[in-house]
Amino acid sequence: DPLWSRGLGDVYKRQELNLLISLAKNSGLPMSREELAGVDEPGRAVDVGINRLRKKIEDDPTMPIWLQTVRGKGYILRPNSS
Repeated sequence: DPLWSRGLGDVYKRQELNLLISLAKNSGLPMSREELAGVDEPGRAVDVGINRLRKKIEDDPTMPIWLQTVRGKGYILRPNSS
């Protein structure tokens, strides 16, 4: 699975791992910033964590395939890119 094979050698910060685990448990379902803030940190810290994750798992973090923003809802981890 490309999502996991691309970054296991990287050192993830605790916040990044917590966000990724939470998103993976809800794969395919959007999660709000507030839901994700309960995972680790409040507010915009979630956005920072999402951006760090994108840099590690996406080929082009500016055009994410796996970890996407759902406008007005939050973030979603896509189970596949097809």
